[in-house]
Parts: sequence; structure tokens; C-alpha cells
Amino acid sequence: MLGIAAVSVTIAGTWFFAITVLAIAMLMAWEWLGVTGTPRSWPLFAAVALVWLAALTLPGWGAALLLAAIVAGLYGGRDVLARGDPGPGWLAASAAYIGVPMIAILWLRFGLHPSPWIILWLFAVVWATDIGAFFVGRSLGGLRLAPIWSPKKTWSGAVGGLVGALAAAAVLIDVGMSPQPWVFLVAAGLVSVLGQAGDLLESVVKRRFNRKDSGQLIPGHGGVLDRLDSMVLAAPTLALLVALAGGEAWLWRNGE
Repeated sequence: MLGIAAVSVTIAGTWFFAITVLAIAMLMAWEWLGVTGTPRSWPLFAAVALVWLAALTLPGWGAALLLAAIVAGLYGGRDVLARGDPGPGWLAASAAYIGVPMIAILWLRFGLHPSPWIILWLFAVVWATDIGAFFVGRSLGGLRLAPIWSPKKTWSGAVGGLVGALAAAAVLIDVGMSPQPWVFLVAAGLVSVLGQAGDLLESVVKRRFNRKDSGQLIPGHGGVLDRLDSMVLAAPTLALLVALAGGEAWLWRNGE
């Protein structure tokens, strides 16, 4: 059901998609503050709205805010494995954790060519990674990927996720979505690996604060952060790859 809703929102229309992205970013901010034990206050939510507006209307300012978010995240990242009470660094880290993927998603959807195909491709690769990692990891088990931070993740699951992403990319190539199949496969592999790293990153944060889930908004699935942890690094990775390609819509040209 969540997948159907995501696809529907992506196809529905530009402003509907943009407003949905803003709402999700606000929920992510709310959950992040709850997980890290940082007092909830309006400046963070105002900052999220400002970054969203800049990413939509002023691409140059959006890029500047993206750089600011990365710098703030590096500052806050010093506390990721630290002990003691959460400090202001965790609030700074939220700028990168929420702002970077939000800007990347909006740029992919609106910055190059107003088309939903690149976002649908991203969904397909990330979801195939999650499905492959779950079923292969559960079936084969084996050596733990990061036993301290996420005891259930295995190397077999990580490989299964990568294979799942490449299989999804191969299917999309077969239906004519890309004129450059090898670039397509490399992009899928990188997005899959970084998506799994994003999943692990959220596990590190939750382990630091002794939290099992980021929230209870989605029954049986935890919170919004739990469902979108892979997108935190996957979306910026894809945005970077597209930018390095000169801004051409090379991933979805045949699907327009």
C-alpha cells in the first residue's frame, strides 16, 4: 500500500508531489528530534520549509543551502558515537539528514526535466534492494554486516540487495527505459550500496539513543525515518550521478 501511494503521488502532479515531500520532511524532523531527545521547537521546521522553498524556486540558493546542510551535518556528526546527553550537534546533523535528501529529490523531479520517471526509477532500485536484502539475508544468514550497530543485517543480505537492484535495473533496460544500459547498471549498483549505507546509518543513530523504531506512525513499520532511511543517501547519490553526467536526462530519456 505504501508503495502504491508513493507511485501515485509521484505521477499525480508537480505541486502535489512537492507538498507531499515537504510534509514528509516535516515528519522526519519531528521523529529525528524525538529519537535524539532534542527539544522540539519551531525553528527547525521553519528551516525545513525554507530549504524546500529555495529548492523549488531558487536553484542557486538551494545549492547553497545544500552546502550549508552538509557543513552543519559534519559538525553534528562528531557526536554520532559520543556518549552523554544529546547536544546541539544533533540538531545541526538534522540539517544534513533531512535537508540533503529533500533537496536531491526535488532537484531530480523538477531541476532537470519535469518528469516522474527518474523518481520512479529510484523507487524501483531502492525497493528491489530492500526486498533482495530481506529475503536473501533471512534465507542464507551468515556473517553479520555490522553486529554492534545492526545485529540482524548480514553480508549475504547486502549482496542480495545489490543483486535485487541490478535485476530491477536490468528489467527497466529490457523495457527500453535507458539508451545507456551499462551506465544504468552502474548507477543502480551505487544507489543500492549507498541506500543500504543509509539504512545502517539510521541504525547507528537509533542504537546510540536505545531506540528500536523512530516512531509509530506506520503500524507494523515504525516511523517515517524507518521507512525512508535508504533514501537518505540513495537520493543524493543519484542526484550526484545525474549532475556529473552534465544534467542530461540519460536515465529516463526513453521513458518520457
